[in-house]
Amino acid sequence: MREMLIIFGAKYFIFFMLAITAWVIFRLPRAKRRAWLTWAAPSFILMFIVSRVASWLYVNPRPFVEGGFTPLVSHAADNGFPSDHALLAGALAVFVWPHDRRLSIILAILAVLVGASRVYAGVHHVIDIVASFVMVTLIGWITKTVIARSPELRRRTTKQ
Repeated sequence: MREMLIIFGAKYFIFFMLAITAWVIFRLPRAKRRAWLTWAAPSFILMFIVSRVASWLYVNPRPFVEGGFTPLVSHAADNGFPSDHALLAGALAVFVWPHDRRLSIILAILAVLVGASRVYAGVHHVIDIVASFVMVTLIGWITKTVIARSPELRRRTTKQ
């Protein structure tokens, strides 16, 4: 039973998180949705680029490769740093923050569960998960700050 929960968390829980985030965003008025997209789209692209650069700079073999065991979730024996699942899960929590802080905290807890499941499944080290969460938090904050300080971007996102 425990293994089934870990596998579910490692592979499928992210889809539940995507559905929650979509529900929050589609409930927003059109202008707020546009403002969200103006921030979230470049943030997510930057998060992806930074994660790819980080994976080139730091190689961290997956635990099942180092330990010589079969993971609970099948995965390629490639670089595990950083975790794409944790990156997406963390990004979803960050993207909901400006609109629904309580739900964002719930998503952050769920993101930690996704990350823990990936670690327990044997496909990531803790550092892979933590690095992903740090990346999305910093990039989300930086891009939100840049947009908030840019009069042109503020005007575009608040235009009715």
